[in-house]
Amino acid sequence: MTVSPDLFATFSSLVDHHDVDPPAAADRLREMVNDNLIEESDHRRLAWLVNHVIGETLGQWTLSSDTLDRGLGASREPACVVQRATAALMCGQAAHSLSLLPRLAELAQCTYPMAAAVVYLSALQYSKDASVDVKVPAFNGLLEMLDAPVVSMGRVAPIVAAALNNVTSSLMDAPDDNVGGDPSAYRRALVKGAERCRAVWTEVGNWINQERAHYLVALCANRLLDHGAAERAALAGIETITNNGTEDVDRAFLLLELARARRGLGRQAEADGARQQAMALAASFDKEVRATFDARALT
Repeated sequence: MTVSPDLFATFSSLVDHHDVDPPAAADRLREMVNDNLIEESDHRRLAWLVNHVIGETLGQWTLSSDTLDRGLGASREPACVVQRATAALMCGQAAHSLSLLPRLAELAQCTYPMAAAVVYLSALQYSKDASVDVKVPAFNGLLEMLDAPVVSMGRVAPIVAAALNNVTSSLMDAPDDNVGGDPSAYRRALVKGAERCRAVWTEVGNWINQERAHYLVALCANRLLDHGAAERAALAGIETITNNGTEDVDRAFLLLELARARRGLGRQAEADGARQQAMALAASFDKEVRATFDARALT
C-alpha cells in the first residue's frame, strides 16, 4: 500500500491513521523520535503508540524498547516509564525492565510491588497470542496483587484501570469452547477483573470512564449468565449517562446488555423495550459504529 506522505506528517495524524499502514507509521514514529519532533505534552501518547504499533502490531519489541529508551529515557511521566518497562519485559530484557521499577515507584508515588504489578499487567494486555489457560492464572494472580486501596496505586491508577479493562475484555471475547481448563478460574478472572476496573475508575475516572466500567461489568455478567448482575450494571451505566450528559453510542450498547439481561431473567417484554430503544439510537450512528453495534446486537 502506498501512503500519502501527508498522512503521517504530524504526530496527531499518526495517532489517527497509524492502522492504515503500520510499517510506514513505525518508520515515521522512529524519525520523529530521532529528530525530537514530538512535544513533551504528547509523550504519554507517544509511549503508547510506539508499543502499540512497533511492539504489539509488528511484533518488534526490541525495536520498540530501543525507540522508547532513546526518545523517553529522561521522562518523568509514570505512563512513559510503564511503557518502557513493558517493552523491555516483552523483548526479554528482564533486568532492564526491573531496573526501571524503583524509578516508576518514585514517580508514581506507589510501592515497588505495585509498580511491578502494573508493568506485568501492562505486558499481559499486550500478550495477544497467549492462550486462555495461560492468561487466566496470570491475571488472577495480578488481581490479588492489585487488591489494595486505590490510593496506594498513586499516579498509575488510571493505567491500572485501562489495562484491567483491556485484559478482562480480551478474556471475555474468548469463544465458548476456549475458556480454558478451569471454568471457575475463568469466571473469577472476569468477575474480579471487571469489578476491580469499575472500583478504580469510580475513584479516579470521569463519568465516561465510570459508565463504560459499568458496561464492562454488564458484558461480563451476561457472558457468565449472571443476568441479575448484568441488569444492575447496565442500569447503573445508563443512570450515570443520564445524570452527567449525552452519550448516545454508549447508552445504546448499555441498552443492548440491559435487553440481554432481562431476556435472561425471563422478562421478554421489558427486554424488547430496551432493545427497541437501542435500535432507535443506533439509527443515527455512522457506518463504522453501526457495524460494531449490529455485530453486538446479533450475539
